Amino acid sequence: MTSTQKIAPVHGWKLRALMAVSEWLALLGISTTSAKALKMRMEKRAAAVPANWMLRPMPETGVERDTLRGRGGGAIPVKRFLPRMPKANATPILFLHGGGWIAGGVDSLDYLCTNLYDRLGTIVIAVGYRLAPEHPFPAALEDC
Repeated sequence: MTSTQKIAPVHGWKLRALMAVSEWLALLGISTTSAKALKMRMEKRAAAVPANWMLRPMPETGVERDTLRGRGGGAIPVKRFLPRMPKANATPILFLHGGGWIAGGVDSLDYLCTNLYDRLGTIVIAVGYRLAPEHPFPAALEDC
């Protein structure tokens, strides 16, 4: 994802299928989450992505992407921001995005990571993790 792209909200057949399953489970008394509440959560998550005006142009750098395997076998995205002029003996920074374990992602705060490595001259390693409520505690901690 580039700094000018937005994360597309979940829609179309995926959303309709998810809503149908949610309503069916609620009718059976298996689920306590209504389809309306589920849709509101997904819309809130999509809205939590910073707007394009917040994503300032990033300094020139090398950004390396990688994927690690988590404890549960899922893919964990990792980004390494490499400064143009690294300082000798600079300690790398491990960056875990905010969002209360329910919002955000490895790409959501690129402007902050680039500001850190540009000012400090050190490598910044941003790590993604699984988000609640789809992945309840302690999934995010296990990923990090």
